Amino acid sequence: AELVDLIDRALALPSDPAVRSEAASAATDVFSLSDAQRCRQYAELSYEMAELVGDDEMRLEAIDGLSVALGHPDEWPRRRELGMLAVGIAERSGAQRRRLTVMQHSFSAQLQLADPLCRASLDRLELLGTRSEPRGFRFMHGYLQAALLHVENRLDECMDVLGQLGDRMPISPTRL
Repeated sequence: AELVDLIDRALALPSDPAVRSEAASAATDVFSLSDAQRCRQYAELSYEMAELVGDDEMRLEAIDGLSVALGHPDEWPRRRELGMLAVGIAERSGAQRRRLTVMQHSFSAQLQLADPLCRASLDRLELLGTRSEPRGFRFMHGYLQAALLHVENRLDECMDVLGQLGDRMPISPTRL
């Protein structure tokens, strides 16, 4: 309770929107697993301040936090909207890693909403990823592929993909 109060008071202090956005983004991470309401509060603050600043990288960071905070099914449409906004911003930036990250979030939102275009999004993600081969991409792509196969009720293929991932990196059987 003392730490929470300290964080609340500290975030009320800075008047510079850039500082507030960065601090609120960090607080979003702190509360992501412990206090959904506070996580959402700080994710919204981070996004609001990033919009005031007008910095694309700051917006992407804030949208990342909102992607975590908007976990309830009623909030998935907004999460998808923000994901599409992030894709546009990341495309302008040209930063390959950032493009892949926002495409991953966008795909996840599409999958949750049973968007028929999620297969195309996964294919595009694979195309971009194989061009640059960032560290951890194969695992992330395989995990997303397995999620889509599971939703499509192609369970044997899903387990095959997860098994291949487990061959590359140890995965606890309880996570499969």
